[in-house]
Amino acid sequence: MASRPGLTASSATLPRCGSNPGRSSPAGTCAGSGAPGRRGVFAGWYLNLEEPYTRHHDEVRTTDHVLDIVVTPQRRWEWKDADEFDRRIGHPLYFDKATARTIRSTGEQLIRAIEAADFPFDGTHTGFRPDPTWPVPRLTGGRA
Repeated sequence: MASRPGLTASSATLPRCGSNPGRSSPAGTCAGSGAPGRRGVFAGWYLNLEEPYTRHHDEVRTTDHVLDIVVTPQRRWEWKDADEFDRRIGHPLYFDKATARTIRSTGEQLIRAIEAADFPFDGTHTGFRPDPTWPVPRLTGGRA
């Protein structure tokens, strides 16, 4: 299965992250509950390696590449789900060896950016907090 790995931010075990649409950076910032009493404190970045999102008439599509990177605010990182990723290489519903190398290479490029403290891993916007008086956005037009 041919693919062009890209990254967007999402979360499985961390709070939902915000992505950087339209930027080459795939990272999202996560602010979440973390330790008790730390709600809203920057918790790090969660990088979900997946196909870039594509819009269709009534949906948005992507394909998860299984492998993720979790990064602390101090830029310590670790692979997440690497064992699951390795087990899926060669599986007809996932990716062949060449695609797996490309996916892992994309992750390694991100790790270099993390270690170099390149944006967004330079700490930009990690202290942002929305004004507590802002209203919660509501979807309209029958959308949930």
